[in-house]
Amino acid sequence: MDDLTIAHAKVQFEKIKDFDLTEIALAHRIEKGIELEEALERTIELKKWLVMASVNPKANYQITGPIDQIWHTFLKYTKVYHEFCTKLGKFIHHIPQDQTQLLESRNNNDLFTQMTKKFENGYLSIIKDYKEVFNVNPPINVWPKEVKNHSSDSGGGCGGTRCAVFCSYPD
Repeated sequence: MDDLTIAHAKVQFEKIKDFDLTEIALAHRIEKGIELEEALERTIELKKWLVMASVNPKANYQITGPIDQIWHTFLKYTKVYHEFCTKLGKFIHHIPQDQTQLLESRNNNDLFTQMTKKFENGYLSIIKDYKEVFNVNPPINVWPKEVKNHSSDSGGGCGGTRCAVFCSYPD
């Protein structure tokens, strides 16, 4: 991420950091059976991710785990999501993984490897950019440090049958 984009991300975050997502945190707390404090932390991290996605749309960021889970909760509250994106200045669309490719990848190791690499690159890219924009490592309880392959969508990551990756990011 270049210096201008980093500066823009910081300005955008200041603009939306106080946007009230308590309703989303409460709903997420119930959905996931977590403490409210953890759900509120996830909303802060969600704002950071949405800012980075808005200022760097060509980055092809990929998310998984708790950050993806909180976004899915947020998307259900379309009115609040729309208001947030309006304040952000850009609507961030949800684009799930291609289900046809996911099904094909069950029996095609080359396709699975290609999809895994794309996801890994997108996830590591956002981790790198997060560090540049916010000058800290992302919290590992929201941004998994190590993302392992899983055959169902139990841990987050849009997909269903065969998603996520085998990657970890350096400190």
